[in-house]
Amino acid sequence: MPQPSGAFSAFAYTIQPGLDTPNAHHASAGVDRELGRDLTASAHAVFVRGFNHVGNIDYPTAVPSRRGASSPPGASRGTAG
Repeated sequence: MPQPSGAFSAFAYTIQPGLDTPNAHHASAGVDRELGRDLTASAHAVFVRGFNHVGNIDYPTAVPSRRGASSPPGASRGTAG
């Protein structure tokens, strides 16, 4: 499989020994009312709150330069419109 060329970011995954177990609280409630023979009204709400969720931050190792970038085929450089 060919390797991609260019600047890519790198990940380093580490697990801390005292990491708490992730969990979440979920709640939902709703009401439906019949207003007429062919008409109903509904109202619903959802609550979600997460605790100790694991995520990552991806810092780029290099930012590619626009200098010397080629234009797509059929595009003319330096002209407007």
